[in-house]
Amino acid sequence: MGWTGHHNRDSYCWPVGKTWISEGRTITVLKHHRAGAEDWFLLQAGDAKVITLMLWDGGMVKHMDAACHPYYYACPLAWLDEVPPGGEFEQEWRSRVRSFARLSA
Repeated sequence: MGWTGHHNRDSYCWPVGKTWISEGRTITVLKHHRAGAEDWFLLQAGDAKVITLMLWDGGMVKHMDAACHPYYYACPLAWLDEVPPGGEFEQEWRSRVRSFARLSA
């Protein structure tokens, strides 16, 4: 989960509807939300839905998912209802997403 160099943020981000195969599962981008340097994605990964984040930093990008508690909280609140909660780190992250949404409202 390190940083990767990339020169064009828009060409690096996945468009809604993009589909690919990873580890035998079909992955499809269902939704995308941009908030500052954060690009949030709701993915269909096989039978499961997953929330992921691409963090952009002036030519570098880092990809992470909610299970690792990415310490960024601008994920759309409604997405939490679409994805079943995961482990301990994701539970804490979801709580902070809700707090961030209340503070931002």
